[in-house]
Amino acid sequence: MALISDFIKETTTTTGTGDLTLSAAQGFARFSDAFVAEDNVYYSIYNGINRETGVGTVKAGNILERSTPQKTLVAGVFDDATPVNITLVGVSEVYLSATASLFDSKENVSTAATLDASHIADADPHTQYQKASEIDALISSNTYVIANTFSSHTHANETVLTNTAASFLVTQETKINHITVTQAVNLDTIESDTTTNNAKSTNVSTDLSIGTKTTTTVHVNSSDGTNATIPAATVSEAGLLSAFDKTKIDAIAGTNTGDQDLSGYQPLATVLTNTAASFLVAQETKINHITVTQAVNLDTIESDTTTNNAKATNVSTDLSIGTKTTTTVDVNSSDGTNATMPAATVSEAGLLSAFDKNKIDHITIKSTSIFLGVESGILDDSTSNTNTGFGYHALKSVTSGNSNVGVGSYSLRLNSTGYSNVSLGHQSSYSNTTGDNNVALGIQTLFSNVDGSKNVAICTSALTANTSGSFNIAIGYQSMITNTTGSYLISMGYQALKNNSSGGTNIGVGYQALRSNTVGSNNLGMGYVSLWSNIGGSDNVGYGIQTLYSNTEGDNNTAVGTKSLYYNTTGSNNTAIGHHAGERVTSGASNITSGTSVYVGSYTKSSADGNSNEIAIGYSTDGNGSNTATLGNDDIGDTYLKGTVHSNAGKVNNLTTVNTATYNLLVTDYMLHVTYTTTAAVTSLTLPSAQVVVGRTIKIKDAAGSAATNNITIDTDGAETIDGASTKIINVNYESVEIYSDGANWFVL
Repeated sequence: MALISDFIKETTTTTGTGDLTLSAAQGFARFSDAFVAEDNVYYSIYNGINRETGVGTVKAGNILERSTPQKTLVAGVFDDATPVNITLVGVSEVYLSATASLFDSKENVSTAATLDASHIADADPHTQYQKASEIDALISSNTYVIANTFSSHTHANETVLTNTAASFLVTQETKINHITVTQAVNLDTIESDTTTNNAKSTNVSTDLSIGTKTTTTVHVNSSDGTNATIPAATVSEAGLLSAFDKTKIDAIAGTNTGDQDLSGYQPLATVLTNTAASFLVAQETKINHITVTQAVNLDTIESDTTTNNAKATNVSTDLSIGTKTTTTVDVNSSDGTNATMPAATVSEAGLLSAFDKNKIDHITIKSTSIFLGVESGILDDSTSNTNTGFGYHALKSVTSGNSNVGVGSYSLRLNSTGYSNVSLGHQSSYSNTTGDNNVALGIQTLFSNVDGSKNVAICTSALTANTSGSFNIAIGYQSMITNTTGSYLISMGYQALKNNSSGGTNIGVGYQALRSNTVGSNNLGMGYVSLWSNIGGSDNVGYGIQTLYSNTEGDNNTAVGTKSLYYNTTGSNNTAIGHHAGERVTSGASNITSGTSVYVGSYTKSSADGNSNEIAIGYSTDGNGSNTATLGNDDIGDTYLKGTVHSNAGKVNNLTTVNTATYNLLVTDYMLHVTYTTTAAVTSLTLPSAQVVVGRTIKIKDAAGSAATNNITIDTDGAETIDGASTKIINVNYESVEIYSDGANWFVL
């Protein structure tokens, strides 16, 4: 048989359909207080709007096995035919309750045997007898069962109905047997009072209703007792949502409606009060035959009955507000079970918790402005400013500034009259007072800005030190972090223009581009660490990874291509286009101070550091010194120039002095100035086969005037011929020869 007991309620966070792990509920006994492991008990589960009743088994470790579900109510659908365990979510309440299943139907409950001691357990461990208050209102529909119980009075029923009128009759039988005829006069009164009492006991329900409602309280009225007043929530105790707080919430997210289901919190009614009336009717025959010797204790019987009758005429239920916590309010009943009203959740209506009340208290609505957070917008002048502040001290100092948005603790903290600013992040635009149209997104972005306007700072610490600089755009962690007064700046990338203080109209795009710049202006650095070292140099363009990386004070330089002009520090007016263009000199050393030079082509070099007006054009072309122009590297065989070539200085050809016995012509040789004068020696000049190119022209001159004695022999490298011969000999002093190639052989002009 399943058992019941007093004042047992627990909670569980178990989900699903399995066994329950129970937790103690404040103000209630636990299952383990009244039962031992393997006891079967009646239980009820409240999970949101879903319900389950049944017979369970108590297990060790505060576990309740949901053995036999008897009835369920899921989403409004009742099932007592084929119920199964409901699926639990969130937090559920678990009660020990005398469900309808305890009494079964009227047809099945016909004798007192139905209420034998095996059905009932008392919270008192010394007895197995059920208290009248534990049976609830179920007896109202089974009154005749109790009457039958008393009529078919048996020894078993005596045990069950201890403290009821039936057991009272048994224990007082001897006394009644001594009642005299003259003492029977009061029996009519007893019967009349008891009958009245019995009628009262079957109608002791207390109806609750909602009474007067104010902006901060709601009265819960009792039909026959003291009313209770539920107060509004405070920051330390749960309670009602006040009308004032409701206004705040409606201004934020509209109106939410819903009725709180309190059916699970109605107190149980006392059922078996004053059952002496049933006993009296059943024993009327005996009383009519009372003798003189049976009247000994009639006064005691009358006294007990009078007291009982007095109780029946004073069964009003008084309500009062009991313990209040941060999340619950107890509604106390003077003669029944108390109810605990919980705080609202996202799925069920309920009280306004102290925690939620604290949130609402930090919402401030001033005309068209709204603020959420401690002292957020506290100084707003309540005109139509359309400001929005969310966070601790957000827009705290704003007075007449309008159209501002500050989200994050201390965002726009000092702003007073500045307008149209958007600040998102902890301490973003903290110091702004009068600046307008700024956008700060990220922690401490535009932190120091006072009156600078129309700036955009995105990412942590971007434009942190800016005070009055305007029209700046900084995107990236610590981008332009130290800029104070510089304006018209654009920095995009980690620490781009990091150290800029007052330099203006600079653009740094890329990781640490123009990182070291402080006062330099009109610079463009685009690429990883482009113009990284620049401090005061101005009007420079570095486009590509590490372009002009080392430049500090050089001006008017243009470097396009990875590491072009990488080592330049103070050189100015240079142009380098190409991978590593102008990076080094011919020897491989760094090109540091050269100026007014042009390097076009990958790996173009200066002939020496410090050169000026040097031009080197072509892949891996080496310059030939200041005031020179070199077109092409040593592998260039022909250079084609279209149209007329003009020169203010006249034509200048490449001249090569030969002062050795043998010489192999180079591709760059044009005029050979032969000065070898060793007596009786022969100077041999060889024309490499690779130079047999159409149009290739060479001039050879006996500059020493000794060809008559020291002949100059011109030979070919292969099978090529010179005017059909294998060689050409100069044997006249100061004689010269000019030859050209048709692409196969050489010919003398």
